[in-house]
Amino acid sequence: MIVGSVAVRFFGRRPPDIVVDVNPAQDDVELRQAAGKACGGDWGPARDLLTALRHDYDRRARVVQVLAESTAGDGQPAWPDRWAGADPVNPDALLVRARSLIVRGRRTGGDEFHRLLRKAVLLGDEAAVLAPDDPTPWAQRLTLMTVLGADGDTFEHGWAELTARDPWHREGHGCKLTYLCRRWRGSHERMFAFAREIAHAAPAGSPLRVLPLHAADEWALWETHHGADGGTMRQALSVIHTQREDPRFHAEVRAALELWFARPAYRHGLWFHDLNRLAHALHRAGQHQQARPVFAAIGAYFEDGPWSYAGGEPAFQQARRKALTAATR
Repeated sequence: MIVGSVAVRFFGRRPPDIVVDVNPAQDDVELRQAAGKACGGDWGPARDLLTALRHDYDRRARVVQVLAESTAGDGQPAWPDRWAGADPVNPDALLVRARSLIVRGRRTGGDEFHRLLRKAVLLGDEAAVLAPDDPTPWAQRLTLMTVLGADGDTFEHGWAELTARDPWHREGHGCKLTYLCRRWRGSHERMFAFAREIAHAAPAGSPLRVLPLHAADEWALWETHHGADGGTMRQALSVIHTQREDPRFHAEVRAALELWFARPAYRHGLWFHDLNRLAHALHRAGQHQQARPVFAAIGAYFEDGPWSYAGGEPAFQQARRKALTAATR
C-alpha cells in the first residue's frame, strides 16, 4: 500500500480506467436477456417479467424504462408497437410502447416528437384504466407533462394520483424535481424546497436522500450556462467553488452517504443511477476519499446522467482516479 502510494505521488502512475458497461439493464441478467430477446422479435420474456412484477412498483418502473431504451435506435414500428398491437388490453404492453415512443421521439425532434408524446399520453391513459392500482402510468405521465408544458394544476393532479398509489416512488419524485427546476417550469427555490422536504421526510434508508444532490446538479447546470458569465470557464469554476464552499451542500452529501448509501433500506431500481449521482456530488465537494466505496459499488456501471454536466465518461474516470489515489495516501 505504501509503495503504491509513493509510486503514484512521485512517478505519476495512476490507476487504470475502468471499462464501463453501458447496457441499460446493468447487472440485471434477467432483464438483459428479456430486452435482447424482445429486440430479436420475442417479447415473451419481457411480458412474463413485467407480469411477475405487477406489484413490485419500483423494479417495474425500471424494467419498463430499460425495455423502452432498447428501441432507441429503432424506427416505426418497433417491437413494443407489435406487442401492443397483438395484445391491446395488456397494460404492460401499452406502458412499454408509450415509453418507447418517448425514447424514439427524442431522436426525431420537432413536430414529430410532440406527436409521439401525445400518442404516449393516450397509451398511458389506457394503461392506467387497465391497471388502476399501478403508479407506473402516472410516473410516466409526469415526464410527459413536463415536456409538453402542462400547467401546475394539471401536473399536481398527476402527482396526487402517483403518490396515492406509491408515496415514495423513486422515479416519480425525480420527475417532479425536474418539473420544478428552473430550466423547465419552476425555480431554484421551489426545486430545493421540494427536494429537501422529501429527503427529510423519507423513510430510513430511502434513496430519496439523494434528491437534494439532484437539485444541486440542476442548479449547477443552470448557473453554469445562465449565470453572470454564463457559458464561460470562469463561470463554471465559480459554480464549482460556490458548491464546494457551501456547508449545506456538504451536509446533504454527507446525509446521502450516511443515511442512504451506508445503510440502504433495499436495492432499488435506480441503484446505479443514484450511486453515480452520489459519487459525482462527493467529487464536487472534494470528498475524494469518501467517494472510494461509492465508486467500488458502481463498478463498471457508469451512468451519463450527472456526469454529463461535467464532461461525461472522462469526468467519471477522472473522479474515480482521484478517489482511488486519495484513499491510498
